[in-house]
Amino acid sequence: MTCHNGYMIEELEFIEQLQNIKRLISVSPQKYTNIHVLKYIDILIDLHQKRVEQFEQHMEKEYAEMHAHSARSDKSEHKESKNKNH
Repeated sequence: MTCHNGYMIEELEFIEQLQNIKRLISVSPQKYTNIHVLKYIDILIDLHQKRVEQFEQHMEKEYAEMHAHSARSDKSEHKESKNKNH
C-alpha cells in the first residue's frame, strides 16, 4: 500500500504544480495569448484529480470490504466459541 500512497503523493504534488503554473499564467500580461495553455492545464488538472478520486474510492471500498470481512470473522469466531462451551 505504501507504493500506492507514494504514487498518490506524486499525483497531488503534480496537481499543485499545475495549479501554480496556471496562477502564474493568469497574472501574466500575456494571459489572453495563453488561453489555450490555460485550457490544457485545466484538462491536466482534471485528469489527475480524477485519478486521485478513483484511488480514494478504491481505498474506501477496500477498507469497507476488509472491515466487513473482519466483522464476519468476529461473528463466526464468537459462534464457534459459543458452540464449544455448550
